[in-house]
Amino acid sequence: MIRHLAAACILAGLVLVPQAHTQCPAGTTNPNQLFAGVWTFESDGFSLARGGQLLLASGGRLIANANGLLTVTQTAAIDASTVRLETDTGRFVVDPDCLGGSLTFNLSSRPMQADFVFSGPNRINFISTTSGDIVSGSATRVSAGLETPSCPANPLTALSGSWTFELDGFQSPFFQFLASVGRFTTSIGTSPSGTNRISGPIGVLSITQTSSINGNIARGETDAGAFALNADCSGGTLTFNTSSRPIQLDFFFTSPTSIQLVGSNNGDIVEGSATRVF
Repeated sequence: MIRHLAAACILAGLVLVPQAHTQCPAGTTNPNQLFAGVWTFESDGFSLARGGQLLLASGGRLIANANGLLTVTQTAAIDASTVRLETDTGRFVVDPDCLGGSLTFNLSSRPMQADFVFSGPNRINFISTTSGDIVSGSATRVSAGLETPSCPANPLTALSGSWTFELDGFQSPFFQFLASVGRFTTSIGTSPSGTNRISGPIGVLSITQTSSINGNIARGETDAGAFALNADCSGGTLTFNTSSRPIQLDFFFTSPTSIQLVGSNNGDIVEGSATRVF
């Protein structure tokens, strides 16, 4: 969260400085083609709109085509309210010099405009240009083969292995600062049968983390959790049942070994990432 505020100041300067040269690849006739594809993104910061101060965090998936059209799926936290897996449309344009461009998300929970700069063919940094916003973020192109994911016979195996993760942000309305780092390992269990319920496979997490909540440290805490995959296997949900502070997160695959995380509990303004280590 804090690192993005510094990035916002730097990016604001970048997008306002006129560029005297072009970075378009030879033979480029449609700069929008450089952004066409599937991306995961994260953003966080603050808004001074609506006469107040709002804490913001979001994460999700962008599908862009060369005509400048976006399909956006995101989970967004706005102070004490969370909107999960909202899907809508947007637009983008790549500047004629191919150094960056602009994005518009037409999400009903909170429309946003942003300017972006390319930091390589597969990554952008962006800053909101919506009045009152102090919000920045990044997007990474989804690796080949995951643009249109296919689910394995047991979708839970898509998250198999051990992952390291980092999270940071805030809790509202109490305005607590939050951060955690750790490891979770997935396994597949069986849910018990019962009234109107048939037993079946469930995703189980074994979690070890160190967390800081307003400076109160819980070191090396271990506990259990759960996970589930979305119907299209583009991401899913993690639930950390750690005693210091349970949390629920939506995640989106960037590659087979990396996911983008965003808090999906009401009141959590949290984002982060995880990397598969084995």
